[in-house]
Amino acid sequence: MNNRWQDTIDRLQSGSMKVDEIRPYLYDESAIVRSQAIAAMTGRIGSNSELLREVVDAIVDPVNSTRLMGTVSVAHTGLRHLLEASESTRKAARELLETWPASERDDLLWFLKSEGVQLS
Repeated sequence: MNNRWQDTIDRLQSGSMKVDEIRPYLYDESAIVRSQAIAAMTGRIGSNSELLREVVDAIVDPVNSTRLMGTVSVAHTGLRHLLEASESTRKAARELLETWPASERDDLLWFLKSEGVQLS
């Protein structure tokens, strides 16, 4: 893995970055960096509905259908983070799940189950 990407991932995972520092990484060329940026932003949503909308928009962005490994995409990991963060983000994740393309829903549900994520 590129050292720049690893350094960026480490910073995103540290929890020390501010929203404005994370935001550009939602559009990074690296799928793994985008995935980590979505996770970092999700952790900062709290009750900020605009930030929630921004994260949801990133998840449904077609570029994030990029596969990270096997059938697991950046969007899958983003939805997982929403389901795990808070009640308001879980609500948004459930709404996303209802509109998830049928052709990809089984892979998403498999991934969530494999990660131990409860949907109810």
